[in-house]
Amino acid sequence: MAGLESGWNRTGGGRDFSAKREGRGSVDRQRRVSRAPPAPYPAPSDATVRQNEEFWRDQVPVGHTVFFATCARGLGEYLAMELDPQYERAGQRQFGTIVHQVLPSGVFFSANALAGGYAASLWSRTATRVLAELAVLELPENPDASPAQEVYEAVQNAVDWSAVVLPGMTISVTTRVALGEMLNQNTLRIRVKDAVCDALRAAVGEKPLPPAENVQANVPLFITLNRTELRVYRDLAGASLHKRGYKGESAMHRSSLNETVAAGMLYMSGATPTELVPDISKRFQGSKKKPVVVDPMCGSGTLLCEAALLDLQIAPGLFRQEFCFECWPDHDAKAFQALLDHAHDCRREAARFDFWGNDVHGASVRLAQKGSVRAGLDDVIRWTNSDVLDVPRPGEVSMTGLAWTCGAVVLTLSNPPWGMRLNDGSDELFSSDAAYDGDDQSDMGTEQSWKALGNFLRECAPESSAYLLSGSSFYSRFLRLKADRRMPVRIGNVDCRVLKYDIGPRRFPARKSPSA
Repeated sequence: MAGLESGWNRTGGGRDFSAKREGRGSVDRQRRVSRAPPAPYPAPSDATVRQNEEFWRDQVPVGHTVFFATCARGLGEYLAMELDPQYERAGQRQFGTIVHQVLPSGVFFSANALAGGYAASLWSRTATRVLAELAVLELPENPDASPAQEVYEAVQNAVDWSAVVLPGMTISVTTRVALGEMLNQNTLRIRVKDAVCDALRAAVGEKPLPPAENVQANVPLFITLNRTELRVYRDLAGASLHKRGYKGESAMHRSSLNETVAAGMLYMSGATPTELVPDISKRFQGSKKKPVVVDPMCGSGTLLCEAALLDLQIAPGLFRQEFCFECWPDHDAKAFQALLDHAHDCRREAARFDFWGNDVHGASVRLAQKGSVRAGLDDVIRWTNSDVLDVPRPGEVSMTGLAWTCGAVVLTLSNPPWGMRLNDGSDELFSSDAAYDGDDQSDMGTEQSWKALGNFLRECAPESSAYLLSGSSFYSRFLRLKADRRMPVRIGNVDCRVLKYDIGPRRFPARKSPSA
């Protein structure tokens, strides 16, 4: 990563914010602390980034299309890694993909064809949206003019709309306005839509129709306004890219983890776009057993599904039925088909890891099983329904036949409950929607969950690494382990941390097997 970062213009970014340690005090004080409500992590400083301060625009090669890929705040550097052409995944050499600027919540990149955006939409695991830039407009600073009218005139004349929207196609307009602007999002959306419709009526004699209910528009437009700078984008996918499709729509966990955030946790653990755990073959060379990736509190199984997809090199975009760009006038069907063929060729025949997920809630496990079947991972991931305290230790065999040897667990990924459910924010441009996988629990139940997870890590996963998502520094202390690293990520409207723990060797002997 260090070599890649040196060539990027990094603006903003997260710092490592560690939770303050509670000082020791009387027993009464400790009791008061244990009954305190969940405390969110302190919010990171949010450096304001002026979008018109982009010196890299002069360096964009002639003929390149500029894209902006959005992600959850804190995942920008991992999204940029995905777009590096050396991996031939989201970024590819044939399209001359160049990363120009890395923001905490998105990446500006360019490619020599619109198909460069196809590859990003098909392969990126952390991107929420991939937007193709149509125009960057500087609105005149005229105090006597109406801001709404200035937007209308600028948008109407900025693009040859008859070449973007053909007769019979539908459009939608989504807007984002920086705080403190004269126009609100609804007014901006109406004026942009009026401008596009009037321009098309003048050019072809008819205006585009709105999409039918619950149907994605053919050309989803994305508009951002920051001070006097107006940007016009086309959304290549339409629906958020975190909606892979394998979870289904008829029955979903009421607070399932966002797939893009789950993928971001994998990259935080050291994964690359082509390897889940690099150099793992050296550690298990000559061993008959596969290394194990576990989630002892798996909820709906998002983390393990995303980990297995990365291990098998299955492009997340393959689950989508269609992309909006497939009906655009400038769509390159041949290039897209070549990308699909390449994605199918990249898929590995067998997983390099054993994946195991467990949860105390049977309904969650059943949802996880259904999701893994839809994703074609039913023979890759094993699911169990038990309390984490009842999980078999190394050398033991459970009722389900699950067993592993000491040291086989190389990675623990989990999103344990932390007393808060996050709001859905899938339509946010510079954030992401997600929520924790666990069910609502009382403070005492959540506290015990973290204690049990700590016991699991010490007894079942010694000499391994664990990455846990938490939105509260209050509950993570009950793990009774010291975090080696705290990586910030903003999910919805909550500042969370991915906590890394390097688990030492087991200090106590393993429990005896019941059959012994």
